[in-house]
Amino acid sequence: MKRLINQAYLKAIEVLKINSTESGFKASFEYYNSVWARDGAITLLGAILTEDKELQGTSRKTLETLKEFQTPLGQIPNVFFLDKKTCKYYATDATLWWIIGIYQYFISTMDKKFLNEFWPSVKKAILNVKYQVMDKSGLIDSPEASDWMDASIGRRGKVFYNNCLY
Repeated sequence: MKRLINQAYLKAIEVLKINSTESGFKASFEYYNSVWARDGAITLLGAILTEDKELQGTSRKTLETLKEFQTPLGQIPNVFFLDKKTCKYYATDATLWWIIGIYQYFISTMDKKFLNEFWPSVKKAILNVKYQVMDKSGLIDSPEASDWMDASIGRRGKVFYNNCLY
């Protein structure tokens, strides 16, 4: 059993490295030539646990790429297209996952220089999300199809998933 677990672990690292680019983690080597905020942040949660320096570097690059395209009001793009060097902004969870990724990267590395560099952008991202609270409930409101089920129509308002991240 230990041998099988070790083989799976090594294969997972191989897949992470195949999906590593100079702009961060691709969502899929075969299908998506893009860095997605959601997929990149979730990927970095596992990648930083490996303590592999290359994967830590790709984790940081994922966060940097998304930060580079942060809007003036703090929103993080949900996708950065590697070929076109352009972004799309529509997923409420993109900014939330990016904030979680920043936190986990810092906790893993304790890199204070990183935190100082990213902190102004983190504050803008947090403020951007706070502005999505449209009433006194303390829950954020999401536009239609703005979470992991972004192809689904009818998911809008106080979406449970986005509020769990918040």
